[in-house]
Amino acid sequence: MSNINLYKIDNKKKEDFLKNLNYKFDNENNAEVISKQSDLKYRISVYIDGKDKKKKDPDWIWILKNPKEVLDQPASLKAIVVIEPETRENLYICTYGAAYFSVDKYCDTEFAFNFARRIKFKQVKTTTLTSPNSRKNKTVNVYLNYSEIAFDSGEAYAKIKAKTLIDYYGEKPEVTIEIGHSIKTKMLENNFIEMVKFIEYVEHTIKHNHEIQKIPVFAKVTNKDVINELDQRLLHEINDNLDCINVSELDIIGVTEVFNDNDSLYTLKLNGFEMTVSDLNRDCVERFITENNIDLENDFFKIKVQVDKEDTHFSNYMKKIIDYTDDERKCILIKGEWYHYNDDYVAYLNDSMKDLEVKYISDYDFSSSQFNNYRNKKKKKNEMTKAI
Repeated sequence: MSNINLYKIDNKKKEDFLKNLNYKFDNENNAEVISKQSDLKYRISVYIDGKDKKKKDPDWIWILKNPKEVLDQPASLKAIVVIEPETRENLYICTYGAAYFSVDKYCDTEFAFNFARRIKFKQVKTTTLTSPNSRKNKTVNVYLNYSEIAFDSGEAYAKIKAKTLIDYYGEKPEVTIEIGHSIKTKMLENNFIEMVKFIEYVEHTIKHNHEIQKIPVFAKVTNKDVINELDQRLLHEINDNLDCINVSELDIIGVTEVFNDNDSLYTLKLNGFEMTVSDLNRDCVERFITENNIDLENDFFKIKVQVDKEDTHFSNYMKKIIDYTDDERKCILIKGEWYHYNDDYVAYLNDSMKDLEVKYISDYDFSSSQFNNYRNKKKKKNEMTKAI
């Protein structure tokens, strides 16, 4: 059995995704399969990383007395499988290697958690939560013998890893499943038909199964005027005080935890200016801005950051790598997207209370006369104690 890391592409970003895919990857294989469950025809296209064939020398090459040419070896293979039904209603992607870096920014971020709310977790292993207005901005939790989804007011899930029994068209295997921007688990067989089978299982679960557990996530801001207003508010505050932002120390890319660590090199770029650092933080961003006299309100979002992390190379604009919370508008910036705070905690608590069975037992009534008698007894007791 091999892993499947399944994304659903946001329909609004589909054109940009395909354009980027054809620019960075080479189409190596195409096939068509017919689903045994729905009789739908699916077009399968396989792409591999065709532009970055060689590794760069690692920064620790100096420890070798005589570096050899063998270090210039083929880079780790990255592959993307594009799956589109003949209806062209949705576009699904499976990633292999580090290809998820090229897909995550184009995905439907609600897809995986919409599925997760409709399946029963047998054992929760790890969770990652985001907490606005908290010193613990992001928290990774590891559990033993735990199966509940728990959260505090204002928190939202970024990732869940758990064991579950999936009702897989008559088969009910116990699998470990990871939920984030994508869904990652094991396929029962290694072929495209099995891949399509899993996609249809997920689609069917989302369309026909009721939610059986509450999993709060932030609601994406979609109104363009609101997004523009939030951007301008942020840029104005950055111009007044750069300390209002933080460089994200942890991101979930698909279902993978990506830490801002010292094993990477970061190159900041804008208008021909470049600065390479081993630790990306607010201080080095401020130094790059000051040394190059950058206009914050006009150019801050245009700063590009190239990340070289072992065999993985990718780049993002500054907006996508900072964390910021707009308290007044109750919005949070995560990976370049604005999200509304959720008030799901109170709503979910009310829903849970409704599910509790309530029984009236008259023996436990506490009337006004009983309360007054109790208060008088306490008063007399206190007066006696003072007299003594």
